[in-house]
Amino acid sequence: MFQPAIATPPQPHFTFLPSDYSRAPATPPAHNSLHSALELGQQLQQLLDSRRGYSETSAVTLRGLARQVGLPVPMTTLWRALAIYRWSCQEPEVAHCRHLRVSHFSVLLGVEPAYRLALLRAAEHERWSRRELQARARALQPTWRLRW
Repeated sequence: MFQPAIATPPQPHFTFLPSDYSRAPATPPAHNSLHSALELGQQLQQLLDSRRGYSETSAVTLRGLARQVGLPVPMTTLWRALAIYRWSCQEPEVAHCRHLRVSHFSVLLGVEPAYRLALLRAAEHERWSRRELQARARALQPTWRLRW
């Protein structure tokens, strides 16, 4: 009797994570840079896209994917990297920030989309600290809309 081959999803190759997880810190230091966050986000997005359709009965979730692949990073790090990458796809200017760190983007992701790009440009141009950016963001938004 003929049995069709079952397609198995490709295994990811995360170049920025250490190969020996037992000696790695819980959060690799590379996740502090924007470039590393964008790389992680891009690889997660590609992996999520490649997994859609393999499991018709359940949705592919970031948590399930991280558990299956065995990534040694917190869920918030994965979510943040994916959110930054998706924003950079909509606004290419995001990927070219030289003075902002991932902590700045954590603040920006909690801001209403209407204010994000203006705050990003000002923070990059004036080299605001994360605290300065957070204070400016709070001043712009009504208190009931803040997400942090």
